[in-house]
Amino acid sequence: MRRLGRAALLLILVALAAAGYWGWQQYRLLIAAQAPRVAADPRIDELVAASARQATEVRALGVQLERQAQALAELRQRQEALAGALERAQRAVSDGDLLSALEAEELLRLAAQRLWASRAADQALPLLVRADELLAQRADPGLEPVRAALAADLTALRLVETPDVEGIYLRLEALQDGMGTLPLVPRPERAGAEAVAAPAATAAGFWARLWDNAVAAARRFSAEHLRVRTLDRAPAGLLSAAAEDRLRQYLRLLLSQAQLALLERQPGIYRAALGKAIELLEAHFGGDDRVAATAAALTELRARDIAPPLPDLRDAREQLRGYVLRRSASTAQGPLP
Repeated sequence: MRRLGRAALLLILVALAAAGYWGWQQYRLLIAAQAPRVAADPRIDELVAASARQATEVRALGVQLERQAQALAELRQRQEALAGALERAQRAVSDGDLLSALEAEELLRLAAQRLWASRAADQALPLLVRADELLAQRADPGLEPVRAALAADLTALRLVETPDVEGIYLRLEALQDGMGTLPLVPRPERAGAEAVAAPAATAAGFWARLWDNAVAAARRFSAEHLRVRTLDRAPAGLLSAAAEDRLRQYLRLLLSQAQLALLERQPGIYRAALGKAIELLEAHFGGDDRVAATAAALTELRARDIAPPLPDLRDAREQLRGYVLRRSASTAQGPLP
């Protein structure tokens, strides 16, 4: 019995020893498993702290991004407002350029009309000057060809010698009034011859008076119906009193025709009428000083240039019309670039 008890006790002790060893081993394993976790705790704290700092930085960055987004929105609004103001300003400038160009075009049209209708260079010149002033106020490079053509027309118009139409017209009027006093042929002094023959007639008899009357009649006939001229040119035919009146009236009509041609600026008709008047004066009127002075005055007036060449303003008008069309198209499409 004792052996069994001892054996049982020994077994119990062995079992207890084995259980203690196994428990110690498990404890060591447990301690070994827990030791790395304890060693990793400081790194976890550092990671947690770093994560917290990063979260703080992210929140700060988010706030900064929100502020930048607000600033960008405000900047975009200001940019849009500035773009709108610039567009309105460009449209205003474009409208101003277009209005000035249209006004200048109308001035050029009026100037060309006056040059064509009445050839009044002194009336057209202020219109061209005003058109050039309007275009000079607009700082648009597209107007440079227009102003160049306009400058050429201004220079040509200033160099035109404007004829004194009123003075020439009045001189023709005075010459027309003086046509009725010009002598057609030199008249002999009949009064002196008759005064010399009268005393002889009183002293002579019937036959002497008859002879003197016949001589006086022959002298009157020769004075009224016969003309003696040199043969350097063909003599003109004799004219009756009615024909003389018609000749004077024809000369007045020729001078009136020259006056109308002067007002209408028709140099061909003007020179032809005065040339015909000079020809009639030299052919049918005598060698009186008044006739010579009248012929000289008509010759001098005939040499006048009543229609000097004038610029037609076509180049400037075409350049300005092209500019107006381009500007109108740009305004219709939108703001200028």
